[in-house]
Amino acid sequence: MFIITAQIGLATDGYRTGNLKAAVLFMLIAGIGGSIIYTFQTVKRLHDLDRPGAHYWLLLIPFYNIYLTLVLHFKKGTAGPNHYGPDPLTTRA
Repeated sequence: MFIITAQIGLATDGYRTGNLKAAVLFMLIAGIGGSIIYTFQTVKRLHDLDRPGAHYWLLLIPFYNIYLTLVLHFKKGTAGPNHYGPDPLTTRA
């Protein structure tokens, strides 16, 4: 949601100021940065569910991506430690 808002704001500002190339470049950098963060968080959540990070690519399959997104959002993680480390709900920093 942040990326869409930033792109709309920068695009309109770029048109107004006449500096469209800078606005597009910044949108590209923000989009790539946001995508990287989203990927890392998704893989972290997959590990919490005791699934390999490679399952991230299953989000590209139509209709299955809806199911996987719902699982990522609503399914409780594995209780106790799993292959990817201790339960984050029981460990304290």
